[in-house]
Amino acid sequence: MSETQRWLLREQRHQVSEWDEAIRRLDAKIAALCLPVAPARAILDPLPGVNQRIAPVIGAAIGLDRSRFKSAAQRAS
Repeated sequence: MSETQRWLLREQRHQVSEWDEAIRRLDAKIAALCLPVAPARAILDPLPGVNQRIAPVIGAAIGLDRSRFKSAAQRAS
């Protein structure tokens, strides 16, 4: 492996480290924004296929006010 290739690999590792840090910052911001809906997330989390990362997506898609749905079947469709 040439010195140029080693340099390129170091640069790529540096970029990955920056992306990891950006993801950590985004995760922290999302967690802070989701605090008001933590009880709803706790209800969704035990469902199969749902976790703390997917629960906010479901909340954003169907909303937290479920009264607009007449039944669970309507909400699922």
